[in-house]
Amino acid sequence: MMMLMRYVSHALQTPEDDDQSDKAHELKQALLTAVDKARREERTELLKRVRLLEESKLTWEENDRAQQEKIANLTNEIVILKSANRNAVAERIRSELEKQRVTAEMDKVNLELGLIKAKVVELEAKNGELTESVIASSALEYELDAKMITMEKKMRKTEENLARKNLECNELNIKLNEAVEKTKKCEQNAVDPS
Repeated sequence: MMMLMRYVSHALQTPEDDDQSDKAHELKQALLTAVDKARREERTELLKRVRLLEESKLTWEENDRAQQEKIANLTNEIVILKSANRNAVAERIRSELEKQRVTAEMDKVNLELGLIKAKVVELEAKNGELTESVIASSALEYELDAKMITMEKKMRKTEENLARKNLECNELNIKLNEAVEKTKKCEQNAVDPS
């Protein structure tokens, strides 16, 4: 778009021969019309993207409420744990809570990134070119991209911890079941020594 505008501007400033002035004028008018049409279509598309990003914000808020309810339920589950493998189960729940927290932070970062992109789109639709404010927003967008990558690494580490705690929990459950079986056998032997 910008290259086409520069070409049109150059063409408007280039003197023409008398024999070609009419054709040159028609060409310039056609180019200006094409540029204007392209910019209108581009502005319409950018405004559609702004509306989609606003709708995604509402969806994120609904998902965030559901995540907060899930975190509250998991917190209550920690309080009521009373079994022999309570420590391992509690650690698994804490890992799950950490995963949910990291996911919520990533969603927040994505929302912030989407809002910045929406602002960029709005500025482009109004001005037709980048301003200093848009450039600053782009820098912040890169910063948020880096933050999101860090969050993804943290979530992967949390998932690894959760998998390890699940294995520990399973081992404790096996040991607990073996102890229960031994207790039953001891009780049976005490009742019927034969």
